[in-house]
Amino acid sequence: MTPPPVAGFSTAPPPPPNSLPAPVLEWEPLPPSPSGGGSSPVPLPVALFVAAPPPAPAQPLPAPPPVVPFVGSPPDPAEFELAKPRFEVWRSGAETPEIPTQIKDGWHSTLITSGNPITVRLLFDPSLTGTPLSVTPDKGVLMTPTQGVHIGPSGECLFAVDLESGQEESQISFYSMKINTVLRLTTASEEVIQLLATP
Repeated sequence: MTPPPVAGFSTAPPPPPNSLPAPVLEWEPLPPSPSGGGSSPVPLPVALFVAAPPPAPAQPLPAPPPVVPFVGSPPDPAEFELAKPRFEVWRSGAETPEIPTQIKDGWHSTLITSGNPITVRLLFDPSLTGTPLSVTPDKGVLMTPTQGVHIGPSGECLFAVDLESGQEESQISFYSMKINTVLRLTTASEEVIQLLATP
């Protein structure tokens, strides 16, 4: 049974696509540009570049502190002379000491035989009694004392000194009152030492 037709709807099949009329396109031309030329081209977007701000100026360096002139008095040369000791070398059985040879100011030299210790006597000005004395033996030197030394009564200091076997040369530094005095030790045989000690 066929349903009754609905008002406003057609039951006929649709027409083929090629039988439909072509649509009509309507357009209006663009108005002419004020300069009389053709149509104005669409402006392209312009990229904007913002310049970076200039760097801040460098801060100046602080001025150096003022030089404070030395207002103290220079060391008294007489005090330096007091800190320069006199040397004596006492050998076993000797009745008088030997005076080491002075090489230059503050440098003295003496001979020694390994295994035969000598006694080195330093004589300072008696006014320096109790003043600390720094003693620094170099390589191969055997001596006592070396620690906690102070200038003794009447300015005297005594040291027992020897050289290790095979050590041909060395030295001892004595430092007090900002003055450094050096005693150089050179190995020699007993015969040579006795010959040089004979007047």
